[in-house]
Amino acid sequence: GAPTPRPKKRPRHLTKKIGGIIVDDTPLQPSDYESDAQGTEARLWNEGSQHAQTTKFAARFSEHRFSALPTEGDEPAVMACQAIATAEDAARDDVYPGWASGVMELPMGGVKGSESTGSLTMLFFVSTSQNLAVELTLFPSEDAMVTDPHESEALRFQFSPGDQFYVPPNNTYRLMN
Repeated sequence: GAPTPRPKKRPRHLTKKIGGIIVDDTPLQPSDYESDAQGTEARLWNEGSQHAQTTKFAARFSEHRFSALPTEGDEPAVMACQAIATAEDAARDDVYPGWASGVMELPMGGVKGSESTGSLTMLFFVSTSQNLAVELTLFPSEDAMVTDPHESEALRFQFSPGDQFYVPPNNTYRLMN
């Protein structure tokens, strides 16, 4: 058959850097290929089962359902939703552990209380905040789960817009803005 045509290239002169993130102001050009602007599933290879299966691979913002997380005292409300995650049975797989990502609105002064990741890896992306304003606290432990986190032993990291991080399975973490 014929080779796959190359996609159209965008001119590079319309890119700029805002807050450390490169933004492309080039007007979008329609693709030469059919695309799906609403789909969230596709038949993809699954390494754990060793065969192709229908998999949810995307989460559309319009489908997110936010709920308030518990807070202590006068802390601002923290809103969050789990946007996409591996299936429960995949999360128990020792070879290919599960993961989850979502959206969290953590207002200035907001705290997402300490929580274990359980069998999942939690993925985070800081979209907006002041520089170095988002603080991740990790509670190290030799055990699979920390039931009583000790502040004096905690590791703290600060993040800015555009930064990404993850918390591996069976670790306890807290987020503050």
